[in-house]
Amino acid sequence: MQSEIDSLRQRITELEAEKAELEAKNSELLKRVIEETAKYKAENVELKARIEELEKNKMETAELRDRFTIVEQRQMLNESVPLGLPKGNNSSDKDSSNFNFSSTSVIEEKSSEEKDIDKFLDDAHKKSVADNIRRCNKEKKFSVRRVSKM
Repeated sequence: MQSEIDSLRQRITELEAEKAELEAKNSELLKRVIEETAKYKAENVELKARIEELEKNKMETAELRDRFTIVEQRQMLNESVPLGLPKGNNSSDKDSSNFNFSSTSVIEEKSSEEKDIDKFLDDAHKKSVADNIRRCNKEKKFSVRRVSKM
C-alpha cells in the first residue's frame, strides 16, 4: 500500500511538472499572439493612412485634370477667334469674354496654391503655343528656301 502511495505521489509530481511546462508554453504563445496583434494593428494604421493619402491624391489629380480642361477650353476659345478681326465683331468673342468672366470669378475664390497651379498651367500653354509658332515659322522658311532653290 505504501508503494502505491509513493507511485501515486511520483505520478502527481510528474503531472505537476508537465502542467508547469504547458503553462509556460501557453504563456509564450500568448505573448506571441499579443505581439503579432500589435504588429498587425500598427500595419493597419499605416495602410489606412496610405489609403487616405492616395484618395486625397486622387481627388487632387481630378481637380488638376478639371483645371487643365478649363485651360484647354480657354485655349480653344482664344484660338477660335480669327486673326485680323477686331475684338467685339466676333460673336464667339462674346462667348469667350463671358467664359473668362465666369472663370475669373472662380479663380478669385481659389487659394494661392491653386492660383500657382493655374499660373503654371497657363505658362505651360503659352510655351506650347510659342513652340508651335516657332515650328510653323521654321517650316515656312524651309518651304520658301526649297521653292527659291528650284
